Amino acid sequence: MHAALKMIELAKSHPHELNLLCTGPLTNLGMAIRLEPNLPSLLNSLTIMGGSEFAKGNITRTAEFNFWADPEAAQIVCEAFFGTEKVKLITWECTLNNAFSWDFYDKLVGRKGGELTKSAFVMREATNILEKHIRSGKEEGMLEQFCPHDLYAAAVFIDPNLVKRSVRKTIEVELGGKTRGTCIIDWYGHMFGKEKLNCEIIQELE
Repeated sequence: MHAALKMIELAKSHPHELNLLCTGPLTNLGMAIRLEPNLPSLLNSLTIMGGSEFAKGNITRTAEFNFWADPEAAQIVCEAFFGTEKVKLITWECTLNNAFSWDFYDKLVGRKGGELTKSAFVMREATNILEKHIRSGKEEGMLEQFCPHDLYAAAVFIDPNLVKRSVRKTIEVELGGKTRGTCIIDWYGHMFGKEKLNCEIIQELE
């Protein structure tokens, strides 16, 4: 079954119980919402790793990869959750601000004096490709430190108490021009009222 159809099936079978974690482009979720517009009301919560709070892009000058890869889907999601309090957004910059040293990482995964426990082995396997990507210099803005972007979103998904500071705002996604895929935040409420708040932007983690 296609992922979009499975989301709809599960949400209808377990209304208000499902907590959804998205760590890539929002194509499947956007499609699911197009097929079932009531999907947001059926979900309990949505946690997204994507976008950038200050338009510091990692794929273009202003856009983060996950939103840039399918901005139409990201915009569909943003609009669908207008007026709800279900969405947590862990941005590119938020994850960067919580990067840690390679020495710490090596010990965490059982190298350089660290114990190779089951947890260390899982961490090593889960971050193996990302580690090589960053250490090769291919990850924009990252080389001296390690940052498991998606794992931070998963951590907040599992334990919301890890959020130290956040702000509720309305966000949209730019669909054209040189800034295509950029996360647009209505900082001062000029474009939308409180009735269209749709996102808790995570700014700092414990």
